[in-house]
Amino acid sequence: SRQPKWVNGTGNLQWQPTQATPAANLLLAGAHTRTAADVWSIEAAVESGRRAAQLIEPETTVLPQYQPAWLRLFGAVDDVFYRVGAPHVLELLRAGVLVGLVVLVLVVVSRL
Repeated sequence: SRQPKWVNGTGNLQWQPTQATPAANLLLAGAHTRTAADVWSIEAAVESGRRAAQLIEPETTVLPQYQPAWLRLFGAVDDVFYRVGAPHVLELLRAGVLVGLVVLVLVVVSRL
């Protein structure tokens, strides 16, 4: 598409708008606004719409985003790797799997 879209990335959270604005009667909603989903997706768009609706009708329910402990840990480790300039965690995992496969092939071949 020739039309640019908002994509979350390192360092651009500060520019991501919230649903409330300084202008009276102007609310923003869409995946480009700040949400707990923290990623440009349909889930973020839905959450954003509900948050905007909640500003009009406070009884509107906004479901909390659930992140299992293992996913939070994975994200924290990835953040540390990024800060020190290390490869992405999944790249290291892929390299480990490749090394494991090579070792497995070498063991099997050596037994032939």
